[in-house]
Amino acid sequence: MPTPTDIPPQVNQMMKKGGLSAVLPVIVNFLCIGLFVIFIGFTVMSAVKGAITTATGTLQVTGPTLGTWSAKISGCTSGDAFSPSFNGAQLIFADRPKTHAEIHDRPQEQGDGKSVVVWQDDSDKNTQVILNSSVCNPYQASAEVDVNSQINMVRTASGQVHATCKLPSGDQVQLDADFKNCH
Repeated sequence: MPTPTDIPPQVNQMMKKGGLSAVLPVIVNFLCIGLFVIFIGFTVMSAVKGAITTATGTLQVTGPTLGTWSAKISGCTSGDAFSPSFNGAQLIFADRPKTHAEIHDRPQEQGDGKSVVVWQDDSDKNTQVILNSSVCNPYQASAEVDVNSQINMVRTASGQVHATCKLPSGDQVQLDADFKNCH
């Protein structure tokens, strides 16, 4: 049991005047403040952890028209950040800065209603290639915009693309990508 000299003088005086009932509100107040600080800390940490942008994967191209090369995905941007905006995301390739892939959650061209991947290389040809289930097998693509998550007034986008495609030109394109919280 603590002695009167171990207890701070203010608390010791309160205990002498009113006993434990006088000190209890002070203890409850400190506990409430501590729990509030812990709650805010966990809330901020989960929001920050959930907002981290990740984009991984590769784009491989082989063929007579587009040449033979590959590029590693280095990042992504939400389609909501562009003007005009689109529901989806744009994948970025650091080693080929003029090449990008756009994953739309609504078809931009004809298709079977699945997401469409638009790939462009603005280097010397300004080539645009539509990847969908009519030229790709297997073909899995999804892009979802989170209406409840915004960073700098831009809705975040997450999704995936796994497509192996044989184009009418004879070129082959393989795109494997996973992306999350693009903004």
